Amino acid sequence: MGRPTTSLLVHIAASIVLWKVCSAEKEVAITLPEEAVATLGDGVTLQAAFDTSYRLVSVTWSKLHGNVTSQKRTSVLSYVPDLNINRAYGSYKERAKLLGMASLRIDPTKTEDEGTYALSIMTDERGTAEKFIHLALQVAPRVSVGPRNPYVTVVGESVSLACKVTDAKPNITSLYWEKDGARLEASSFLGKYSGGDAGTPSLTIRHVMRMDAGVYTCVAQNSVRSGEGHIELRVHYFASITSISEPVEVTVGDHVTFRCVAEGSPTPNITWSRDGLKFKASSDEAVGDVRTSALVLSGVALTDTGTYSCTARNGIGGPRTRNTHVDVVALDGGFTSTTVAIISGAAAGGLWLLICLCLLVYLLRKRRGGERKKFTYYYSDVQRRSNVATSEGGGSEHRRQVFLTERKSSNVAFEQRRLENGELII
Repeated sequence: MGRPTTSLLVHIAASIVLWKVCSAEKEVAITLPEEAVATLGDGVTLQAAFDTSYRLVSVTWSKLHGNVTSQKRTSVLSYVPDLNINRAYGSYKERAKLLGMASLRIDPTKTEDEGTYALSIMTDERGTAEKFIHLALQVAPRVSVGPRNPYVTVVGESVSLACKVTDAKPNITSLYWEKDGARLEASSFLGKYSGGDAGTPSLTIRHVMRMDAGVYTCVAQNSVRSGEGHIELRVHYFASITSISEPVEVTVGDHVTFRCVAEGSPTPNITWSRDGLKFKASSDEAVGDVRTSALVLSGVALTDTGTYSCTARNGIGGPRTRNTHVDVVALDGGFTSTTVAIISGAAAGGLWLLICLCLLVYLLRKRRGGERKKFTYYYSDVQRRSNVATSEGGGSEHRRQVFLTERKSSNVAFEQRRLENGELII
């Protein structure tokens, strides 16, 4: 008798609660749609409103674990006006808030937000009224590509670029590939491309060429939005020499510069050689897939005559080699251009020195002539005075001695001045 009585009491209590809720719903009119749809990651508002003539005690939002019959719930938000409480709980704490009378805003949405939510309106006399809404989350396609990024291949090979789509809700409606932003059209099995659609997401590229290098994008679409995955395709190709200097003929002592330009991916390396003997490049520069190398031969000799080889390697295929040639010759008469230049310079220098010496001799002789004129004038004046003295005194011995002494002194003074002036005695 105890167990049936207990069961009966529980049934009566549940009926009373249900009656109170039904009675409250008649007194509290809640407006709430049955379903709301949002995109995962975006914000969503569960639009709700209510109307009652009784004093509001609280507005509560909760998420059910299961359907509407489930008694297990997670509190989302509570609003108690009398206590000035407006609070979100748990994982909703920073994302949920009340809008207007009773609408719930969740921003951003997470995967676990999908499910059924209950809105409970409590009044002071009629208890709690409650309604339910289901939140469905749509998910844009998540696209991943491979097998690795960047994907490296070699000219002439065939490659397959994989595309995997996950988490699309609802399912994708289309799938296609783009190259550098331009859509690719997959053709038949014998064409350049195959696959690359919703049925066969992977894209196959046959007989890869240099122009096939670029960024490939797998695009998957559903009703929400499109998802994309990007992969870079790098195409390696063998080295090739695009240009080399023409053969030349030079004379002994000249300078020769050879240039060699090679292209390839990876960027090739360049080496110089002659008859198996390697030479170090004078300069080497790489820009992108192109490398330029220069070999300078300074002051060439007759033994430098020969064929010079430029060899390019990048590990793809074998090396590539192109040749050029230099002939070193001597000038007629056994004189080289360098020798002629030296002789010409020496001759010009000697001529200039000779001119300077002649000019110096001319100036010295001119100056000496001027001094002789001065001495002649002085000597004539002395002789004149001597003659006068002789005529007056009868040519006495004393006056003759005076004349000789003055003449000797004049000669000594003249020679002394020449020595002081640094003149040459010629």
